[in-house]
Amino acid sequence: MIPFQCRFHVPISLCLAHRHASTSSKIWLHRQSRDAFVKLRSTEGLRSRSAYKLLEIDQKYKVFRGANVVVDLGAAPGGWSEVAVKRINQVKPNGTGQSRVIAVDVLPIDPIPGVESIQGNFLIPETHKLLISSLGGSSVDVVISDMCANITGNRDRDSENSLDLCRAAFGFAKMHIPGVIRPQEGGNSTNGKGGILVMKYFDHPVMREFEQELKRAFRRVNIFKPKSSRSESGERYFVCIGHNERTSSSHQRNIL
Repeated sequence: MIPFQCRFHVPISLCLAHRHASTSSKIWLHRQSRDAFVKLRSTEGLRSRSAYKLLEIDQKYKVFRGANVVVDLGAAPGGWSEVAVKRINQVKPNGTGQSRVIAVDVLPIDPIPGVESIQGNFLIPETHKLLISSLGGSSVDVVISDMCANITGNRDRDSENSLDLCRAAFGFAKMHIPGVIRPQEGGNSTNGKGGILVMKYFDHPVMREFEQELKRAFRRVNIFKPKSSRSESGERYFVCIGHNERTSSSHQRNIL
């Protein structure tokens, strides 16, 4: 066997890295070419393959039924927001109420009719202030989060990063979904389910304790892996429906 040789005067480590990257790119391209959902996305003109995951979640749990205000965290390139704005307008009876979808991401999002975009890092206070200002005092019916940190390849570290993002989304939901901590302000939200929180996470034992936190705050916490999620991926989705009134009242007493 002829040893690998670099044709240019650069460190051999860089050549090896380039060869590895080229191999990984070929594998990725091959997988993409065989992926039915990638082909379907191109045919139907959706912004992202992940849009099909949200469509499956909504088909099973009806998360947008009756919702007026949806916040999409980690929204770029806009696939989930695109689905959300279509679904809330489709399921709204007789066009009642004013629908809003607010998309947040550190990356810019090309305009989507009916979607308000905020460019900023959701994990920093300045972006929170922009989002709260955009809400203008309105409560939120549905929070959806497809946020994902850069994958390191270290399962423990990736799971910890995923947990941090889930906690951030959960914290926002507790403050802005009325059914979670402000039952005196109209009780259940407009969708009749007490507000909904959908979050992506990566399956790992570190998530078990957090799952129990969710179950104390919501009446139902479902774990769902869409068919459009690749089988080799550890991603799952928490679909949290309805507040726990006892937990909500206790939480409110603690913050007063």
